[in-house]
Amino acid sequence: MERQKDIQPGWNHVACTYNAMNREMHIYVNGYDMANITTTGGNGTISTSSSPLYIGKVWGKHFKGIIDYVRIYNMSLSPLEIQQNYNENVTLKGLISEWKFNEGDGNVVHDKIGGNNGRIHGSIWYNSGNVTNMWFMNKIEVRLNSTSIDIEGEWKPQWEYNYSFNITKKGHFKIAFLLFKSKTEDFVIGNDYAGEADRISRAYRECHLWVVTHIPPKANFTYYPSNPATRDIITYRDCSLSIDGKIINWSWNFGDGNASYGKNALIFDGIDDHIDCDNDSSLDITNNCTIDFCFNPNGTRSTLIHKDGVYGIYFLPSKKALRLYDYAHGSFVDSNNIFEKNEWHHVTMVKSGKQVKWYKNGVMTSKGKLTDEAFAISNSSLYISSLNNAFNGAMTYLRIYNRALNDTEVENNYYGNITTNGLISWWKFDEGHGKIAHDCIGKNDGAIHGATWKNYAWHGYAAKGIYIVTLKVKDNNGAEDDISKAIKVT
Repeated sequence: MERQKDIQPGWNHVACTYNAMNREMHIYVNGYDMANITTTGGNGTISTSSSPLYIGKVWGKHFKGIIDYVRIYNMSLSPLEIQQNYNENVTLKGLISEWKFNEGDGNVVHDKIGGNNGRIHGSIWYNSGNVTNMWFMNKIEVRLNSTSIDIEGEWKPQWEYNYSFNITKKGHFKIAFLLFKSKTEDFVIGNDYAGEADRISRAYRECHLWVVTHIPPKANFTYYPSNPATRDIITYRDCSLSIDGKIINWSWNFGDGNASYGKNALIFDGIDDHIDCDNDSSLDITNNCTIDFCFNPNGTRSTLIHKDGVYGIYFLPSKKALRLYDYAHGSFVDSNNIFEKNEWHHVTMVKSGKQVKWYKNGVMTSKGKLTDEAFAISNSSLYISSLNNAFNGAMTYLRIYNRALNDTEVENNYYGNITTNGLISWWKFDEGHGKIAHDCIGKNDGAIHGATWKNYAWHGYAAKGIYIVTLKVKDNNGAEDDISKAIKVT
């Protein structure tokens, strides 16, 4: 996969990721996902080799330019982690090697994390003033590698090689500083530098900055099926990014006179993303209960909800089914529903004593019996997803009742007429941002660990044609962006 556009003259932050679970490759430029592809063939794993790792050389071709640092992770970073790295809030999880290139001289570049020091062949050291965090209104930092400076005698260092000053308005600013290659000293206005005019002239640098108050979000979305027909309900998935803000509003226009604000959902990575809802006694359901949720699986075996030592609900991709497991008594009941991956499913599990009923989209499709009537009692937390065997997919809501709903109540819930009798917790996942999933009925707010927010919309068309679908997003700073795509319906 190549990306030749969007690489502009000057400094560019580039990140490339590969996820073996879904075989997706992404190229990010300055925090934005600029190219992606799903690979085919093989088993999805990257082959190994005994050949050395080279920086600046591949297949006999050599890089021409300047590199400031290189990092290698043993995991696929999320879009949020890529953004954080771009803003120099570096993610350490999974980091196995980091070459900062800040030695300034010598023939060795040191790996600050692992032991993979590199030997330099021909490359030379280059000192440059790198401006970081320049997009934030209240602070600008200037960093010079391997150089001690005092910027025009006014801005004093906060720590080695780092200098900061405040900006009170946006506009164009010029920063001037000196670099001394052969001698390390501070340049102070008024000192006598007679006889050193040539050296000072050669060392003088200027950096011109455009300082802005905020980077606006960048709107984007995907949809499936990719070739929809009039009978299809099309799922639209927000893929917008915000570098230094949070997107808080989505507006969809489907091009046929209909519009929607969409529905927020939480995305779980299938590795360790989960929500910890703590262990309040209201969650100690034992005999009769109902669990009602909407999910979209990515196709791997994973945990949707569990309370350690009590019960769990799992997705079984080989059967395209769900399983309720009674941990204490070692029994389970599987659904015979067909839950396809990458599709949305409204599910209700109703337990009345030993009997378990499974509902899909408001209709009962299967039932079975556990060996015992009551679940055990445990002081363990209730988890949505799990620390291990985490859910891989998306979820838009979860409700828990302390009684068994009847068929009519289950059907009413599916159509949005929500039964509240016996409802002890309801996580709507409609916040759209933040680290808390609020329980709008009880007091069991959940702490979000890793899961990320996305916005979805659903729409179908009655007639064939080409429709222009527009997504408009707005962040918490008031900045907006929109994108339009032509959708052909056959």
